[in-house]
Amino acid sequence: MTQTSPGPRDPVRVALIGCGTAGVQRARCIADKLSDQAALVLACDINEDAARDARESLGIAEHCQSHQEVMDRKDVDAVMISIPPGRHRDVAVAAAQSGKHVFCEKPMAVELDHADEMIAACDEANVVLMIGYQFRYSKNRAVLRELLQQGTIGRPVMWREMLPLYPEAQSQPWLWDYQMGGGSLHEYSHSIDFACYTFGPVDSVWAQLFSFRETNRSKACDSYCVNIKFASGDVYHISGFGMLPTDMDPGTPFGGSYRLYMDDIVGNRGAIYIGPDQEQKVSMTVTRHVGSARQAVTRPHWGLWFGGTDADDDPAFAMFSDFFESIRVGRLATRNAGPEARRTLAVIHAAVESSMTGQS
Repeated sequence: MTQTSPGPRDPVRVALIGCGTAGVQRARCIADKLSDQAALVLACDINEDAARDARESLGIAEHCQSHQEVMDRKDVDAVMISIPPGRHRDVAVAAAQSGKHVFCEKPMAVELDHADEMIAACDEANVVLMIGYQFRYSKNRAVLRELLQQGTIGRPVMWREMLPLYPEAQSQPWLWDYQMGGGSLHEYSHSIDFACYTFGPVDSVWAQLFSFRETNRSKACDSYCVNIKFASGDVYHISGFGMLPTDMDPGTPFGGSYRLYMDDIVGNRGAIYIGPDQEQKVSMTVTRHVGSARQAVTRPHWGLWFGGTDADDDPAFAMFSDFFESIRVGRLATRNAGPEARRTLAVIHAAVESSMTGQS
């Protein structure tokens, strides 16, 4: 379907597909901060109450229940897809075939062949495909990436990251259906994606995935340990645990899963430490060494954990701004384009396969 794209000065007309908590939060970024670049014109959800609530809370003129109705609209330039990953392929391909640009939440899909179909459809239609890996637009992590790439603590490095995962079973029961959600490793893939963005091609993956939840009988893991070796020689280890309460009690030495947090990177010339204090404020400390002697300690500015330096610096704003600018100027490649997200999904699949076979 041929559709006229917005001009360099025109706002991009956007339809939100999926009006759950995450979709509405994403759309609010546009409504609150990016109204000069984009306009929300339609809210879509199979649950009409959710679509109506999103329309009213976001000030959108219309709502609908069928994504096909979105595709038939000539006054929609782009879609924001915020539905379970197992359904991303069908909606993204339909959008591309309708000439609409595609922003799709991470993970790109559950299956690699679905990701391939999304990329092919968007390439054929000559539309932008962006996946919601916002860490690539974080000012905090841009500083970290530069420190690593310029060899501040030496190369290669060993990066260890251990994360508490928020229990999603109540609000997102589809997460534990592998074909629909993939599980925690798919859902919390921001950090793996950022490691791939920082270090480049992957050499090997070894992983052990766990399902501690009594009600989880699929291969959608709730906890995991993953080791990734990159062709550069750098090694990244990430562990995620989703079975503990996320709140911690400041009055006791041990609390919820937030106590499990660890993030450090070690090279032959120093180390970088990132972590929360008792108030859950995060800082980054860089130490540089020569032999056993400490050379220098610096603390680059680090702000909110989600990636910004203050409440107005959410990296989602920069990500969406790049998406809309790409549409207006006809630039198809972005930092988190489809092929980039597909590589991250391939690492996740390698981790699942490693856990099943016991091999890397």
